[in-house]
Amino acid sequence: MDGLEIEWVDNFHIKLNGELKEQTPLSTWRAVYLTRTHVIKIDIDESEQCMNEIDLFEKVKGTPDEKYFEPILEYGEINGTHYIIQKRLRLKRNKKHTKKLENQLDYLEHKFGLWDLHDDNFTIQGSQVLVFDYGSYI
Repeated sequence: MDGLEIEWVDNFHIKLNGELKEQTPLSTWRAVYLTRTHVIKIDIDESEQCMNEIDLFEKVKGTPDEKYFEPILEYGEINGTHYIIQKRLRLKRNKKHTKKLENQLDYLEHKFGLWDLHDDNFTIQGSQVLVFDYGSYI
């Protein structure tokens, strides 16, 4: 990805373009690092959450269901584990759970085995669900 160089430091830090960044407390299965414009997720403890996200995004890419998933901009390996980079979103808080929203969530849960669809893993864009954390699927 242009302009975003990642360097492993330890399980709690990376360098982004030479600047030391500390992981956020957002996840127990992955180290999550935030920039103003991007989210970097790195698997820890052999969780394979990033690989799950990569696999699922590759399955939906180019299909009508792609619209429900925040794209993965880049992925690869760092220090022997997988990472992904996504655009950082503005999250809609206090989502009103309408019948349409519940139907979209049910559809995604049943079609893709997304068992971890809670309000902290998706946002609403327009009137549509956009899942940005889909690493926990079966």
